[in-house]
Amino acid sequence: MKQLLLVCLALFTSIGYAQISIDELNINSQLTDTIQFSIWEVHTKEMSTPGDTKKEYKKELKRITLSKEDQELIIAKLKDPESYIQERALLYHYDLVFLFYKEDVIVTEVRISTLTGNIDIDNKLTKSSIKSKCANPMKSVLLNLLRKHEFLSED
Repeated sequence: MKQLLLVCLALFTSIGYAQISIDELNINSQLTDTIQFSIWEVHTKEMSTPGDTKKEYKKELKRITLSKEDQELIIAKLKDPESYIQERALLYHYDLVFLFYKEDVIVTEVRISTLTGNIDIDNKLTKSSIKSKCANPMKSVLLNLLRKHEFLSED
């Protein structure tokens, strides 16, 4: 009986994520005048090894303001259902952050992990959010943005 209950609970949770529509996030260029794109170095307990003495930390490595062209591109990709896969990695980690501003107020925050492909989108105005995973079309756009703005090192 417990196993059946756990299976039902797991299925209900995955259906709950699938019920949120990208349209509910209301991501559009009318509600955004600036998008800042940053890359972070994040170290969490989940990423440590046995005996690791490093503390948890977050450190912003680089931040830029996207051009109008790049803003339209990322908004189009975020609105495209083909940009997402309905699955998720368990590891909580992110290193790419997009902050959408309207009149100097953050209206939407997008956090992406290059390690897991997870994407979290939080609309601060509507209090709605999506937690999903990036599909290949989204990954391609992100990689191009990283190259264009020299976020990738050639090491």
